[in-house]
Amino acid sequence: MPIISKEDEVQENLASLYQTFLDKKEKIKTELTVYRNDFDKACNTHISNGFCDEDDWLISKNNHHKKFVEYEIYCQVTEVINDYKDLHGRFPEYKEMHCTLQQIMVRFAHNENYELAAILKPWVDKIHKAIVIK
Repeated sequence: MPIISKEDEVQENLASLYQTFLDKKEKIKTELTVYRNDFDKACNTHISNGFCDEDDWLISKNNHHKKFVEYEIYCQVTEVINDYKDLHGRFPEYKEMHCTLQQIMVRFAHNENYELAAILKPWVDKIHKAIVIK
């Protein structure tokens, strides 16, 4: 039975986590498209009703905005992670990557962008779990 080194196990965990992250990003992108279509419909309805009732339009606008912000965070995190990924798909500086993402999360919280920090926190925790091998 071959023995996998701890370093290889960390790299496998990170590669799997990265793929899960990218899959989630694509799911959010799809959801964003749906929210955008809902927003467009609400705008058209709002206009056709003579700008009388704003409730549906405002709800659609807020839902679209929240999903857009979530997608933007995923795009930014993807850029950070890709900065730490080498040409072979490995993460040689994974401790620094984790530290950088954690600092970004803390900066969001410090700037009272709690929603943004909350989006990032589960991924920071998952990376920490992936790099700590018992």
